[in-house]
Amino acid sequence: MYPNNLDRNGALLKISLSTISGIGIFIGVLIAFKRANTFEKSVRGQVKSQIDERFKNAIEHLGNDKKPIILGGIAELHQIAKENPKEYAEVVFDILCSYLRNSNNYKKTDKEINNTISQSIVNNLFKRYQEKNYPYNGLKANLRFSNFTGINFDNANLNGSDFSFCYMPSITNAIFKFSTFHRTIFLSYNIDDVDFSSSDMFDVIFDRTRLKNTKFEKMLNFSQVTFLDTNITCNVSFNNTKLYNCKFLTSFIDNISFIKSDITSTSFAASDMTNIDWTLLNKFSRNDLRLTGLRHINIKINIEKSILRGCRIANNYRDKLSIVILKNSRNSNLEGINIAKNQLIDCDYSEFTDEDANALRNEYNLCKEKIYFEHNNPKNKKDDVNGQVSL
Repeated sequence: MYPNNLDRNGALLKISLSTISGIGIFIGVLIAFKRANTFEKSVRGQVKSQIDERFKNAIEHLGNDKKPIILGGIAELHQIAKENPKEYAEVVFDILCSYLRNSNNYKKTDKEINNTISQSIVNNLFKRYQEKNYPYNGLKANLRFSNFTGINFDNANLNGSDFSFCYMPSITNAIFKFSTFHRTIFLSYNIDDVDFSSSDMFDVIFDRTRLKNTKFEKMLNFSQVTFLDTNITCNVSFNNTKLYNCKFLTSFIDNISFIKSDITSTSFAASDMTNIDWTLLNKFSRNDLRLTGLRHINIKINIEKSILRGCRIANNYRDKLSIVILKNSRNSNLEGINIAKNQLIDCDYSEFTDEDANALRNEYNLCKEKIYFEHNNPKNKKDDVNGQVSL
């Protein structure tokens, strides 16, 4: 190397020293990297240990008898889920839902339930879904067999939740899409601006409830649903839904939508229906309209195999069943419905009889007895092996 350089030995020495220096620097960097990596793992382990300890302490707080300590445990679990969503969000969600089911068990009376603690859980899990770093997106709540009559679900997102065998409160501006309601009772409350679309409703009761601006659209199942003494008004929608074996008893139904829906084996007995557009119905068959008040009803399809005995012109207000039976004539009056006689296919619009009156009274009383027995005697209900409720 360097044949023409008189100081070629010195140049070679410089190269050797530079190489050795570079190797030393590389080894130093490698050692520093390994030390940093070891330190980082140690820190992560310490942090994980600290989180595990926080989680353990928060769980223990849930079992405390003092309300402030329990509330502190709930807040700490929620914070852990926000800080570590991948590892803790689903675990915290399931734990708090389980605690909520237990604290609000449907066999407990209203006085036995601490709604302050339950409300804190509901607020953390379901009302903060628009906040940054909300950890529970996509998780579905199992809230079966619960008494929520003292809970505020306003402005909550409960998509995909299961409310089977629950007592429900007043609700405003909430989302319940893709949820399940089996044997659920809405008792004497307001339902306003609520979206139940694409849900499964079976054997649900709305008793003395006021519904408006609410969607029952594209329901996966809507059968054996009872509206008893209920006001259903102002932009309630049953669009693209199959109503089967439902009951609208002594209710007031005004200005609601049934676009592309099927109504079969359903009773509107002794209810008042006004300003209803049924021109876009798919099917109307085997329905009971005994003593139903009709005013400004437009329908273009055929009414098939339905009972129209005692139909009348609707009042501007809803009377009690006994008054409706007493004051209305026995002959059917279809003046309130825009339909030709040739559109009535195999329908019965003969005289309303005493047997009809007794049948409606019995049906109404059975619904009332079922509601009040379940609500006032929760401890008498027993869960069978299939998770059903026997009375």
